[in-house]
Amino acid sequence: MPSSDHPGERLHPSPSPPLPDGPQSVVVLLHSDTLVRDSRLRLSADPDDLRRELQSRLDLPALTAAPDPAGEVAVATRTHRHDGWHSPSGLPRPSLPALAAGTVLRLTWHGQPPHPAAVHALHTEGVGDRRAEGFGRVR
Repeated sequence: MPSSDHPGERLHPSPSPPLPDGPQSVVVLLHSDTLVRDSRLRLSADPDDLRRELQSRLDLPALTAAPDPAGEVAVATRTHRHDGWHSPSGLPRPSLPALAAGTVLRLTWHGQPPHPAAVHALHTEGVGDRRAEGFGRVR
């Protein structure tokens, strides 16, 4: 490993930066209606199911929805149901409960932040079901 101007001098890797002491947080804004599944794999409009999905996608050990120190709310949601009609059978399609576009979550975690590649994938791919149809876009 000696590769400096002084022969015989050993270079040592610099220590990794220390982890932040307190909790870190991020604000997630849904840019489109989002379909997420609950623990029984049913479609859900519960913001806790979205939090669980984001925790899994970002590979964080514990992600919580908590107000910031200034007392701002942790979650502001609206729901929307998507209904359809199947013309050939003359029957309604299943109703899809969704978190509406404009839903905001302030999520907090302790320790290492999510990997930048996971955050980039979340921005480009979205979250939840039927993303190819425009559901689940986040910022």
